[in-house]
Amino acid sequence: MSDVLVLNFTYEALNVTSFQRAVKMLFAGKAELLHGRDRTIASTTYEMRMPSIIRMLYYIRRPMQKVALTKKNVLIRDDHTFVVLVTTAESERVDQAIEFIEALKKLGLKLGAVAVNRLMTPLPDEAAIASADLPTALKRKLKRNLNDFAALHQRETSALLRLRDNLRAGTRLIAAPDLGREPRTLADLAEIARSLHDL
Repeated sequence: MSDVLVLNFTYEALNVTSFQRAVKMLFAGKAELLHGRDRTIASTTYEMRMPSIIRMLYYIRRPMQKVALTKKNVLIRDDHTFVVLVTTAESERVDQAIEFIEALKKLGLKLGAVAVNRLMTPLPDEAAIASADLPTALKRKLKRNLNDFAALHQRETSALLRLRDNLRAGTRLIAAPDLGREPRTLADLAEIARSLHDL
């Protein structure tokens, strides 16, 4: 069975409870059904929609949530803290990055920059391929691949635009081209750092 969202009398979210407990609260007159699912539950004398959101019929006082005063919590909320999110320009990764950005906003954490690695290396145009000192078979293959590359590059560009639209003003979007291999050494990381540039 699915979980049920429980709202306070003032419509603030309290918690998520089990389907069974939600039904018990409804029958005890402690809560009202705000939203039900498509499925119904029925007995011989009663039928109701399965609850998905219920609201308490009385106010439940909750103690103020306190953030522990730890070094980690102080540093992460400090104005000088710089959170950097690293992602790739693949559409699924950008979706995950956008979700993570929203989670950071809800926590009140500032995102300093988003680093996009493994950007596609641009291919030469047809004129450059024709004039290059390459075997004829390789030139033909490169020309055939130009259309595929253009489609991939368009997907990458639209994913980056979507990512930029979800950033707060002042958040830097920086990028590094694809190394062509997995970074395994400090020298590889240094090479990536040297190639970082603003998008």
